[in-house]
Amino acid sequence: MLDRDGTLLLDLPDDGTARRPEVLRGDLRRILLDSLPGGTVRWGHKVTAVRPSATDATRWPSPTARP
Repeated sequence: MLDRDGTLLLDLPDDGTARRPEVLRGDLRRILLDSLPGGTVRWGHKVTAVRPSATDATRWPSPTARP
């Protein structure tokens, strides 16, 4: 655990009991990206707006929309 300045406050090593599952960042990224429909993530683009939809789901403008 770190404080807001990045100072280590608590470090509990894994004792091998699997109570603290760990995943490598690259593996987690791949798992999350693979779970999304193709075209969901558009690398090199910025989110310009986020707004609630009528169904209470969060949506942002179509990837083909131009500002």
